[in-house]
Amino acid sequence: VLESRGIAKGIEACDAMLKTGSVEILRSNTTCPGKYMTIFTGNISDVESSLSIGKEILGKRYIDHLLLANVEKEVIQSIQGKTSSREIEALGLLEYFSVTGSIYGADAALKAADVGIVKMKMGFGIGGKSYLILTGKLAAVETAVQAGLAASQEHGFVFDSSLIPSPHPELISQLG
Repeated sequence: VLESRGIAKGIEACDAMLKTGSVEILRSNTTCPGKYMTIFTGNISDVESSLSIGKEILGKRYIDHLLLANVEKEVIQSIQGKTSSREIEALGLLEYFSVTGSIYGADAALKAADVGIVKMKMGFGIGGKSYLILTGKLAAVETAVQAGLAASQEHGFVFDSSLIPSPHPELISQLG
């Protein structure tokens, strides 16, 4: 992930990153408030090279980046807008100050417990914040929430969390 303060330079950096390494864009667009973010994947050396050139182009417009190796497949699918088809038994909600926080948290949560991602909203229309909704058995969701909090607290990104055992069906219908 590469995040910038400027939209024009963010788009320029995205183009240069694509030309530098063999990387694939998962998402590249504006975020709130008036920032630009590119999320991409590839082998570690190509991603490192692309990040380096992107940061160089951004200069003073650089905000943050995330380099995460061996990301859980479901995290990548969630970034692309796909969600878990699991039956919802309990909900774990994790809210972050940044997009990178939700990616760190999602990856740690999925590695810690047998849970799925119901929804992952990243910085678009919510003031640059992000949130993650997990599901699974209650004990697994509790473990995943704790792991998702711990991973992102190291980086100062956590805003809040909640755990909802047996959520109401009407609430579930509103999550999509």
